[in-house]
Amino acid sequence: MPLDAFEQLTEYLKAHQGIRQVPFVEQEVNLGSHIAQIWRRSRTDRGLSQSELASALGVSRAQYLRYESGNSVPRLHTVALWSLMTGGPPGILAGQVAYLPETPSIPSQIFRLANWLTLTDNPLFIGSLNVLAQVLDLPRFDPKDPSLHFDAEIQAAAIEEVRNQTLYAAIGANLRLIRQMLAYSQEDMANALGISTSHYLSVERGEIAYSFVLFPRFAYSMQLPPLAVTINTRYYDLRQVMQRRFEVACLLIHNTPESMRSGVIQWLSDSARLASLAGIRSPLNV
Repeated sequence: MPLDAFEQLTEYLKAHQGIRQVPFVEQEVNLGSHIAQIWRRSRTDRGLSQSELASALGVSRAQYLRYESGNSVPRLHTVALWSLMTGGPPGILAGQVAYLPETPSIPSQIFRLANWLTLTDNPLFIGSLNVLAQVLDLPRFDPKDPSLHFDAEIQAAAIEEVRNQTLYAAIGANLRLIRQMLAYSQEDMANALGISTSHYLSVERGEIAYSFVLFPRFAYSMQLPPLAVTINTRYYDLRQVMQRRFEVACLLIHNTPESMRSGVIQWLSDSARLASLAGIRSPLNV
């Protein structure tokens, strides 16, 4: 039986051993350029123009250019929408900040598989996984494995939650609950995130759309998974499945001989086209 949101949060908090602090700003100097590199890959892998990706993310082309040039760090809801559109975990965007463990490398052209990761129905997705697993002589995947099962209704709700920016209110409520469970003051939490108390109060109240940079800061300072702060949201539910799909895809592609890799990526990408022909549609299918 799945844990409810409060039980999940309690499980996450068992790893907490007190607030960790570092000079965040000094150690985040490469964050913008790293995000720019990953976003450029996600765009070119899919053959999208800067204008097309900007439109899908709900930002102007000028603003998107600032992201892809590394001159600006996106706000959290923009990163969340990118993660739903590409299947890429938000954590890979923070992989080069000095205070986080180094993130595993991701396969070349992985974002060509965005539609396969985010749109393909469960039988076709797991079926294509098992064909590839058989070719690579790896264990097969259970067709009933709920961690790989995609729910179109949850996807629609998650997209609405992110686009309407109601995600911030849910995160603020979680921050308040975490703070109360750990008996921290608002000043303690503000110091943990490297921001002023007044800024933290606005974050906890869900009143502002803030930078993605607070996501990795929270994960480090509280020793929690970044997604822990989004518990009890549709975004969290959907990201759990998408993250599992992304990890499995990376594992299989890493195990694919280099001589076969391009063909395998093309074949999996074609699987997503089959799903589209079967009538599956998504507002994120760009």
